[in-house]
Amino acid sequence: MKLNILGEPEIKRKRTLPSPTSSMQNQISFKPITPNSYLRVRQEHGYFKSPTSTAEEETVKRKILEVKYNATKRKLNRRNLALETIKQKLEESEILSHEKLMRLQDHFPVLMKKLILNETKSANVAGPKGMRYDEEIKKFAVTLHYYSPKAYEFVRDYLTLPHPSTLTSWMQSANCNPGFNVEVLDRIAEAKENETRNMLSDVVLQVDEMSIHKDMCLDQNQHKFMGFVDHGAGELEGDEGLATSALVIMLEGLIGGWKVAIGYIFTDKVDGLEMQTYVSKAFELLEERKFNVLSLTSDGNTANVSMFEKGCLWDSS
Repeated sequence: MKLNILGEPEIKRKRTLPSPTSSMQNQISFKPITPNSYLRVRQEHGYFKSPTSTAEEETVKRKILEVKYNATKRKLNRRNLALETIKQKLEESEILSHEKLMRLQDHFPVLMKKLILNETKSANVAGPKGMRYDEEIKKFAVTLHYYSPKAYEFVRDYLTLPHPSTLTSWMQSANCNPGFNVEVLDRIAEAKENETRNMLSDVVLQVDEMSIHKDMCLDQNQHKFMGFVDHGAGELEGDEGLATSALVIMLEGLIGGWKVAIGYIFTDKVDGLEMQTYVSKAFELLEERKFNVLSLTSDGNTANVSMFEKGCLWDSS
């Protein structure tokens, strides 16, 4: 206990702050503490928090993460190695398959070989418009579409073949005017020279006249009107009437089950002399190409009977 100079015990007095003046009250602002502001303070000053885990626990967590990282890295490396191995095997198998294909193509028929080459070519073409077809593919497509358009559409789902409109444009370029189609005869004669079973040499002729609608129409490809009487002898004189029938000559194989129209003319009441002249021309063209015509078949109308009554149609001597 401390004494003052008078010997009396010293009494401690509390210091009091001076009362703030009006100027001090204007400078100091007080904000009440609310639950929201308290949470904000804890978020902004989170450094005062005590650690939730010890150093040993943090070390264990770090080691676990390192183990997971290394395992993931090894897994990725194994995957990349497997991809490289698969890629090499695919490249080797592609080389082997190409070599096998080239070896097998020597034993394929001509048409099958052309189809395989056509598929290989189509794989390197950007679009269908840039595709160029071989002559054998064109023949195959036209023939198949002629026999069955539905079958042709089915095959086009699996093979690269031209669109039917393309086939139509190809056929429009052929000369199918009235008269004899010499191009068809030449193709059959060429095939006859290459075949060995005598399926194209022995043939029969069939002649028939069929009624057609009497009308005139415009051929947009040739830019001329069609439907007049036309015997295929050249340009029309302009005074021909409209045709009422078409006289068609068919060439059919004695064996093999094939037949094809080799010519036609537009007529109007054909007589025996016209029939004899037209059929004799057919015999002449076939004789030039060394076909063996064994018979001539027709129905029994007046013009056909008159044709046979006039005698020999073709003298090979």
